[in-house]
Amino acid sequence: MKILSFLTIMSLSVVFWSCTKEDSYLPEDHQEATTETTNFRYTLQKCMVESRVERKTVPFEQLHSNSVVYFKEHYWSITYRIEVAEDGWESARSEVWISKNGKDWKLRASPQFSGRFGHSLIVNDNKIWMIGGMSPVDALPELSAEVWYSGNGENWVQNSNAPFQPDQSNGAVVFQNKIFVFEYGLNENRGSQRVFSSTDGRNWTLVNKNAFPSASEGKAIGFNKHIYFIGGRNFDTGISDKIWKSSNGQNWELVETRTSGCVRSDFLPRYAHAIVVHNGQVWLVGGKTTDGTQNDIWHSKDMVNWQGVYANPRIPSLFGHTLISTNNDILILGGQSQPDPLLAADPFQQIWSLTTN
Repeated sequence: MKILSFLTIMSLSVVFWSCTKEDSYLPEDHQEATTETTNFRYTLQKCMVESRVERKTVPFEQLHSNSVVYFKEHYWSITYRIEVAEDGWESARSEVWISKNGKDWKLRASPQFSGRFGHSLIVNDNKIWMIGGMSPVDALPELSAEVWYSGNGENWVQNSNAPFQPDQSNGAVVFQNKIFVFEYGLNENRGSQRVFSSTDGRNWTLVNKNAFPSASEGKAIGFNKHIYFIGGRNFDTGISDKIWKSSNGQNWELVETRTSGCVRSDFLPRYAHAIVVHNGQVWLVGGKTTDGTQNDIWHSKDMVNWQGVYANPRIPSLFGHTLISTNNDILILGGQSQPDPLLAADPFQQIWSLTTN
């Protein structure tokens, strides 16, 4: 009985510690106690977003280091499926999946390009565009710089070879009716974050050959008349917690961020995280850090001030996942939950939702 009481006290102490000092006690006066209790509940509400499992299993064989776009009243995702020939040779077949609500998915097509992960999906000029990616079957996975587009999701056309180097997971973003692609920079361009733009996906312009310190598996997003690039990892200098912004894709400046809330006091350096614009804010979930795979949640109205919250109940720790903004919730789709990079991948087979209102 004493052990149970001790554990109960410790549990309450952890909850109180995550909130402000004023909320950590109740005064003797009954009226003041009511006010403090109300404040405490409000603080807890600010610290948490509701979460639930929407789908326990998904029809995808693999869905990680990917993205989802909204096109012609559907959500679209390109995944891959491993096929093994009689001689044991493996190949990856690409698949196009669609959904009306982001939860129930149907196979739409199997395009002619090879299966891949770490590619970008964007919508521009009334077309879906797929850029880059990595083969999942080679002993030394092959990076791609291919650019494909489709007006209906079934018939795909490859544009001419792009000038940027093959890369994965940095993402592309549409801004001011242009496609912007971020190249990590290898070989002679090592360490330089190069930024390319195109209006038609065929003719590309190098708008900045050294926009900021290069980072792979960071995330780019258009928000409040700017492009933002968040986090990533540099194989020479480590993992980044920096946020860079630009009003034109050419000139970049560092954002001085401030953090608050109940998650932790700092914005951890991370890569392979997921971001989305939802109800006028940018939301960020999870990713990989020097402390391992995370399940923390951050949101910001201005990209400067970030509020950390928890999901209730807790979501899995994830990297390489995708966030989808729907009318009511944010959906968490795909990714991996394996915290140890030395162990085999652990594909995430559930769809979670976050209610943020």
